[in-house]
Amino acid sequence: MTTLLICADGWDGPPPDLDGVDSVLVDELCVGSRSVEAAIPEATDELAVAVHRRQVNLGALQAGMRRAGFDPFAVAVVDLDAVGTPSEFPVAVAAGLARARAFRGAAPEQIKLLPSDRRTRRGFLSLGAPTYTGAPRIVPEVCAADRGCDLCVTECPAGALSWSDGRVVYDPTSCVVCGICLTTCPVGAVDHPTASPAAISEEIAAAVAASETTTAIRFRCREAVVPAEPGWYQVEVPCTQMLTVGWFLAARALGAADVDAVPCSRGGCTLGGDERLAGTLADLATVVNAVGSPVADVQADDGFAAAATTRLIERFADPAAPGWVELSVSDVGSVTIDPDACTACEACATVCPPSALLSTSDDGVRITFDPRMCVACGLCVRVCPEVDEGAIALRRGFDLADRRRGRRTLRHDPTPRCELCGAPVAPASMLARISELLGPEGSATMALVGRRCIDCRGR
Repeated sequence: MTTLLICADGWDGPPPDLDGVDSVLVDELCVGSRSVEAAIPEATDELAVAVHRRQVNLGALQAGMRRAGFDPFAVAVVDLDAVGTPSEFPVAVAAGLARARAFRGAAPEQIKLLPSDRRTRRGFLSLGAPTYTGAPRIVPEVCAADRGCDLCVTECPAGALSWSDGRVVYDPTSCVVCGICLTTCPVGAVDHPTASPAAISEEIAAAVAASETTTAIRFRCREAVVPAEPGWYQVEVPCTQMLTVGWFLAARALGAADVDAVPCSRGGCTLGGDERLAGTLADLATVVNAVGSPVADVQADDGFAAAATTRLIERFADPAAPGWVELSVSDVGSVTIDPDACTACEACATVCPPSALLSTSDDGVRITFDPRMCVACGLCVRVCPEVDEGAIALRRGFDLADRRRGRRTLRHDPTPRCELCGAPVAPASMLARISELLGPEGSATMALVGRRCIDCRGR
């Protein structure tokens, strides 16, 4: 049985009649003390609570849930302050339950204790109970750190992530649980138990489906208290600076009439990040103005998964190619290689996390690029030894016609074969570059290096 506990303070009339939900009004539920346990019917196997965000003692409420045998992360919490009209209350309940049902559990190291600095009017004499929130975890078997990827490390605003010996090290004490690592990772190696792509997707889909009218989606930070506005459903995320253009497009593709996000400074979030969000919203406007609205066909968590933006670009209703669309901060880009400067060392392809750049060596070194997979991370530019010579360049943005071409060759360089064993020696352009660096004095060395592989040079 699904039970919904509603804070009775300010609630007029009887409990709402919701399909498949047993609604119970509870006095002082926002204080979150023993009232939680006492109000839950014995047959309850799924729990939801509707509380006033401005007044709730979340730590005490979570403690009550645990005493009643429920994981607080698996309980749907409906923010009564964020419900615009009474008719939108069932929408909030349906969406909250959908998000809670998508919770798949959290490892012990993913439960982070946050001290409480909030006091309620009726609980101001009691100690503020600490609250628990979900913390990220790096999945080593998925992580591309062993290939040199450190995007989450460079983007973490708290310095909670570091790169060491081909792996990402996480410091939970420094983590502010902003979620940036989740949306920065291009390979989906960050597991966030309370803000997973599946949970966000299911919540938005349920809100849209339950509404009798059109529903717009407004993202807000975990700490933000945002006044309700009719027609807008609020989706809580760790912090709005984690949002990408892809997340906004995914919400639109799930049927949202409009999308928006509350800046940290306006919502009361202490993490900051308004400039980052402003850049994302500007890019969103550029994308929508250029190519229209996305087709509503996003499946489950696909639209919110790693590197979602570049996939969602393909799902726009207007098939016309508008030419190049320049973006400022978003994870969509295009790479070019100058064959006159590139030595075909393959470093760019080796480090590319989503494998937008690939290299093969069957008929010499061949470097190919697929713009549909590029996340504009810039790692290829960072590792290129000839970047100062203009060997490689990254441009942030997209061209729909170019993307439809798919993967193509950016660089092909023949490779001489060893005169003794037939193995590849090195790309011809690399040998030429080495010869240039050595000068005339190295001509004898180059004569040998150019004819034999590294294993046969001593023979």
